[in-house]
Amino acid sequence: MIKLVIFDLAGTVIDEQNIVYKTLYNCIKEEKIDITFDQVLQWGAGKEKSQALRDVLRQYSIPIHIKQQESIFQKFIGELKTVYKDLDVRPMPGSELLFNRLRQKKILIGFTTGYNREIADLLLQKLN
Repeated sequence: MIKLVIFDLAGTVIDEQNIVYKTLYNCIKEEKIDITFDQVLQWGAGKEKSQALRDVLRQYSIPIHIKQQESIFQKFIGELKTVYKDLDVRPMPGSELLFNRLRQKKILIGFTTGYNREIADLLLQKLN
């Protein structure tokens, strides 16, 4: 018998219009690093966000200092909080029905995410 089902948040449960990777892309571009949005998705999607940034930056032969990586990441986290506060966050189609059915069957629901706790809580609060 199934007792627990775990879901990823962004893009699986929450339709956040890919804002996380758009924000990461913008923060990298502000550092004058020549990259496309598609490359950010290719090398960073689905990962914990600091790892995603490292993997994206690793694709370049120019040395990128750890302090520069940390600076980009901190800027990204700050901008992401701001963007998410104003973003119309909505559930993916069918997810509310699925969660209601799982609850009716007394199956626990858990979430996993590459976001930090503060961002994950903000998103979940927006969905009530």
